[in-house]
Amino acid sequence: MKKPILTIIGPNKSLCKPQHRKHAEMAGQLAIEMGFRVMTGGEKGVMEAAFVGAKRAKNYQSGDTIAVSPKESPQGDDCLADIVIYTGLGHARNYVMAHGQVILAIGGGTGTLSEIALAWSKCRPILAFSGDGWAGKLAGMRLDKRRQDKVVCIRGRSDLERSLKRFLKQTLGGPVG
Repeated sequence: MKKPILTIIGPNKSLCKPQHRKHAEMAGQLAIEMGFRVMTGGEKGVMEAAFVGAKRAKNYQSGDTIAVSPKESPQGDDCLADIVIYTGLGHARNYVMAHGQVILAIGGGTGTLSEIALAWSKCRPILAFSGDGWAGKLAGMRLDKRRQDKVVCIRGRSDLERSLKRFLKQTLGGPVG
């Protein structure tokens, strides 16, 4: 069975706070432990922290971490992902990020906001950590009338684990891996 992809979005190094890194590391590790692959935008901050956590999981395997980079080439890049796709698209790569099976937002500025909006329009389940940034502002909200669900508010590990289990059960019939 193919592993589902959890896309973790959030601020780059310039806006990333210690609690964002903590949430991202925990989420990356938990996702791998639950049978997901982890995809990010491949930058520093939340994205790098998600890969650090993912690689800490006991069942981590090469190929479990994917970056969709806005850069054109690997020159000077030190991304921690196993697979890096250099798109050269800049912020337009946010459209690709919206295609993970589940989206998890942590903090974030306008880039994260655009990824949340695109994921909403693609009918992807969106989870968002309560707190600051666009993730915190949108957690628990219904973004528009096109969908009946809401952005799922995540307050910690148990909320995240419960939401990912629910997704696996509804979509895949149970755990993967």
